Amino acid sequence: IAKLGSQCTGVEADVSKVAELQKMVDAAVSTFGRIDILVNNAGIGPPNPAESVAEADFDRTLAVNLKGTFFVSQAVGRVMIRKGGGRIVNLGSIAGQQGSAVNGAHYAASKAGIGVLTKMAARELAPFGVTVNCVAPAAIDGPVMARLPRRLEHGDRVTLVEHLDELRSRLIIALAAIGVGFVVAFIFQDNILAWLEEPLPAEQQSNLITFGV
Repeated sequence: IAKLGSQCTGVEADVSKVAELQKMVDAAVSTFGRIDILVNNAGIGPPNPAESVAEADFDRTLAVNLKGTFFVSQAVGRVMIRKGGGRIVNLGSIAGQQGSAVNGAHYAASKAGIGVLTKMAARELAPFGVTVNCVAPAAIDGPVMARLPRRLEHGDRVTLVEHLDELRSRLIIALAAIGVGFVVAFIFQDNILAWLEEPLPAEQQSNLITFGV
């Protein structure tokens, strides 16, 4: 990034620990003076079936995925409020809406929580010019999925989409753009993309955007 002429900084932090994530946010503000865009992309997903999930695995998954998203958003949201606005994009999952044949129930629960958190945060932060959206992709073909066992005992079907990762990235960038405050519908089917936009009251400018097959 620096070689391309842009400014950057890197901070190692565990988002499940508030003290560490606060140092991360403070470092960003110290370097750039403000934070305009936050993408909550940190997440883990141990694929254990419910009957074998240990308490430590459950706690760790929710701590990283849900607690981390909440407290990073809280810390960055305070910065955005002071600066007059910003964009927050959370990474959910289709598993948080309909379960998954791949990830465990504890993972799905954490992602379902992110969906509701997104809607609540959007309502609370909208008056300050901060929009909050959630991108909830289906299974993405890549190295992470290649390492996960696919449990298909009960007729479940897992479809991996080769270019979904790129699509996800492009959507995150679009939602982070200053000119985009809301997206009412986003449809992915047979490699056809469609956007449907419609004005909404500020307090309703949040969407759980799901894409898959």
